This record gives sequence, structure tokens and C-alpha cells, in this order.
Amino acid sequence: MCAKHAPNSRKAGEIIFRYHRDHRDHDKRVLLPTYPTYPTYPPIPSYHTHGGHGTTSKNGELTVKNAYVLYHNSDIDGFASAALVKRYLLRREFNSATIRFIGINYSDFLHGLADVARKARGGDEVYIVDMNVNEGWMFPSLFKGSVPACLSRIKERKCCVSWFDHHFWRKHFIDKVQPFTSNLHIDFKASSTCRLIKEALLADDNVAEKLSLIADQVDRDMWLEAEVEKKIDWDQPCWRWYLISEAVGKEQVPAQWVVEKMVESGAEWSQALEDLALTAKREVDHGVEGALQKTVVRNIGGLRVAVTAANPQPCKASLLGMYVYLANNVDLSIMILPNGSVSIRSIKGLACDVALRFHGGGHPKAAGAVLPLKRRLLLMLLRVYPTEWIWRIIQSYVGGSTTP
Repeated sequence: MCAKHAPNSRKAGEIIFRYHRDHRDHDKRVLLPTYPTYPTYPPIPSYHTHGGHGTTSKNGELTVKNAYVLYHNSDIDGFASAALVKRYLLRREFNSATIRFIGINYSDFLHGLADVARKARGGDEVYIVDMNVNEGWMFPSLFKGSVPACLSRIKERKCCVSWFDHHFWRKHFIDKVQPFTSNLHIDFKASSTCRLIKEALLADDNVAEKLSLIADQVDRDMWLEAEVEKKIDWDQPCWRWYLISEAVGKEQVPAQWVVEKMVESGAEWSQALEDLALTAKREVDHGVEGALQKTVVRNIGGLRVAVTAANPQPCKASLLGMYVYLANNVDLSIMILPNGSVSIRSIKGLACDVALRFHGGGHPKAAGAVLPLKRRLLLMLLRVYPTEWIWRIIQSYVGGSTTP
């Protein structure tokens, strides 16, 4: 973002960090996660030196450039965040054809970022929304490089990088990413990434407010704050929208179709969306029962823990985690997914701390990680689920004896 386009009172290059800790000590034998408070970093100069949405040629004419939007393509907050970025760019008179959406998940984030690093040219703008960084992404890999390496290549081409996220970031991750971004907005206390973008870029946009409310309800009310017993209610708008993300996950509709719908009509519900939601719900109901039969529950150090080998995966991990909670009344739920990722849910706020043991991250009540390469290959090629390995890590984390 260039200085002349920076919204509200925030300066171009300003970096926002907010962290909080509000976890209660439910069990003294459990090491609760700690989230340190970091001061707001001083403003840094914008690396986007070519002006607006293009560069100025020698004759003074504006040359149109591209905007790349990398967004989390498996939840409503990611869709809504991408939609707000496009609304912001259109307000700045960007050509819609030059706005390129790249839907990514944690398993393919590095691939998407590396692709942008190859394609971006001087004056382009890059937005990364609703994605945090995991341990493995900070180190170079043979084919994809690392997050700092990709961002460095983008910066060298005089492109502007803006990153918005409301997940937990480790301090040394922030320190490694910050030098390569023009705007880094990380607010662990924010109810959604969409809300962060709305406040920073579209404070006076009514459509942005409506989308932020939906994203808030899905991310905060459904997963981060509300009690489990109050959650599954398919008549509530946030749950209907959640089913749309299920439809995307089952490839019933492309993620970009949902994003464009949000750009056009905000949070307005339509018959097309209703049909998608009903179809997704039927598939969820059909598949969840089988997954619950593959769930093992044990008591470890005073905690009731469930581990699910989700093969096949009947629905998104967030929803499956809620069903596991309701069926088994557990404190901690860990789901091993067919793609080698691990999804963690905890009503006691332990999820992020457990995810860090797997070099992952997220929120206190909802987090995730990716299995180490060797175990991921065994899972994906031979369908060997590392359940006992998971149990050993939980045992070392919690301590105490294990009982069925």
C-alpha cells in the first residue's frame, strides 16, 4: 500500500501487533499457553515506490499492474477477507481483470507464495489474508524456498506486500517476515481477519461491515468463544454460511465463485447459496457417523482427549471437531486428516499450545499443524495413520497416566 492510499489515520508501513492472554487455569497439571504482549513496532517506509495501482512511464501515462490476493480458501473468513481486498482495490480504480485470486490452504501456501514470487513484477501489489506461518515454512525447501525467501524476491521487484491475519504468530516469525512487508497487520485479539481488513481499508463501507459480521460469527462465536453445546444450529446464518465453505471443500463450487458473490452482494443470501448449503449438509450428515466410529478417547493427566483418524474425511475439520466434542464430551480433540494435516480443538484453550508441539499454530480453541514429512508420506501413500505417535506427544505435553 502506498502512502497516498493508506486508509484512516494509519501510516503506510505501520505494523499492528496485539496479543492477549485470558485463559483460566482449569487444571493445574496442564501447562497453559502463554501469549506475550509485544509493543507496536514503529512505522517502516513503504517498499511500494511505484505509485498506486501501476507505474508511471516516461511520458507520464499509467501502466496497469496486477494485484495478487492469496487467501485461505477453506473458510468463510478467508472468502470474506479476499472479497474486501477486491472491494478496496476496485475503489482505487483497479482493473478487475488485473486482480488475481489465489486460493490456498496451509498444505499449499508455500507453493502459492512461490508462484507469486515468480510472476510479480515492479509495481504489483500482493495481499496475504487469513494465513499465519508455520515452523516449516521459515526454512528453505528444495523446490519452494521459504516464506522469507519468497517475500525477499517479491520485495526485490519493488512490489508491495500487505499481510492481514488474526492467528497467533511467534515473535521470531514476525521478526523474519516484517522486513519484507509494507503493511503487516497481526491482531490475535481480533474476531476475524475480515474485521481487521474492514477497519484498516474500508471503515466506511456498509457491505464490508456486513461481511465482517458474518466472519466474526463464524470464526469467533462458532469456534473461539461459544460453548460447544450451543454451537450446531443450522438455522443460524453463520452456520448456513459455514455450509458454503463445506461445499467449496467438497468441490461442489469453486472458492472464487463464493468470493465474487460476496464482492457483488455482500452477505446477502440467495437461492443458489441455499441449494449449496442443503447439499453440503446432506453429505456431512452421511459421513460424520463413520468418522466418529474411528475416534479413540483416553484420559491423560486429568484431560479427556479424543484422537480421530478421519479417513475418509466427511467434512471440514472444524465441524468434525464439534461433532467429536458433542459425542464424547472431551477437553481436547485431535483429528488426523488424509492430506497429512492435523486439526486440533480444545474447549479449555489448549489447542494452539498443542499445535506448537507439532510446529503449527492457530487459536487457543482452534488450531492446526502439518505432520512431519516422513509420517505425511506414510499416511498419504500407505494410509498409515500415526495415532500412537500423536498419543505419545500428548502424553509428554500433559503428563500423568493414561487410561481408556
